[in-house]
Amino acid sequence: MWRPETGLPKAFCSTCGGHVWSGEPGTDGVVGVRFGALHGDPGVSPQWRQWVASAQEWVQIPDDGLPRFPETRVT
Repeated sequence: MWRPETGLPKAFCSTCGGHVWSGEPGTDGVVGVRFGALHGDPGVSPQWRQWVASAQEWVQIPDDGLPRFPETRVT
């Protein structure tokens, strides 16, 4: 796990280096898990989309009615 000076701690895969999750598990705070890290249906759906201002031009963000935030939703 890596703890930046600001922001949430982050965990990375020891095999490929991919970002697996961020946050403080076991607390009341939000923990973000990358869906690509899961091997099956987690049984949950996204509740919002954040960092949409950083999306690449070729990435189509679904028009699914979810709240969108240009940067982080968490304040």
